[in-house]
Amino acid sequence: MHPTKNKNMKKLFIIIQIVLLTYLLACSSSNKLGELWEGISGNTLRVIISEYIPHHEVSANNNDIQKPVKERLDQRGSLLMASYIVMNSDRSKTSLATDRLFNSLMDEAIKQGKVINIDCSENNYCRAIGEYNISEILKELK
Repeated sequence: MHPTKNKNMKKLFIIIQIVLLTYLLACSSSNKLGELWEGISGNTLRVIISEYIPHHEVSANNNDIQKPVKERLDQRGSLLMASYIVMNSDRSKTSLATDRLFNSLMDEAIKQGKVINIDCSENNYCRAIGEYNISEILKELK
């Protein structure tokens, strides 16, 4: 093979590798960012918390972190659900009965909520994602 042809093949090979690597890095970082959204999509409310979990609430066993994380996700989820209900409800139809209904629906959604992901650093600073099915709340708001 001619030496200049060999150099051109090496250059082409390196360019293809760089393009492929750039593409793969872009895809992998967008997938991680795609998970980091909070709000309502369809019948699902997604909640994200990012905070320090004290050492006395967590041991070396990763299962111990589930409870305090779920509690914090539920608190945020309740706040977001209540805010959404207030912003989207007909104020002329507000009554004690509708308040009780929405509180009951929120409680049920919180009980059914799931922790999707927990990611903690070695100093117990954690980011967690939770999801709640709010289909019944959305149905009542209509």
